Amino acid sequence: MKWILRRDQEECKIDIQRADGQIREFSYVEMVELLYKKEKIEDPPEYLGSFSQKEKDSIEKLIKAINLQVDAELESSHNSQEITDSSIQDRLEEPTL
Repeated sequence: MKWILRRDQEECKIDIQRADGQIREFSYVEMVELLYKKEKIEDPPEYLGSFSQKEKDSIEKLIKAINLQVDAELESSHNSQEITDSSIQDRLEEPTL
């Protein structure tokens, strides 16, 4: 997913562009759902309007932190699956008396 940040006057809005190209107004629920499905946030986001370098740096730091958590979860769930699969295989190969 990609964040599109728009600044109109003093108001800042965020849209989410999904992998299928749909652009929708930002929703925490939708973002969490996409993150749960292991979709990461593209870095850098798209900026429309005037954003200071400090604001951009802060936003991009947040995106990197979120993506690191998604990566960690992917690695953790992958390792758990490998352990589960090997445990099942070990049990299948154990001789029975």
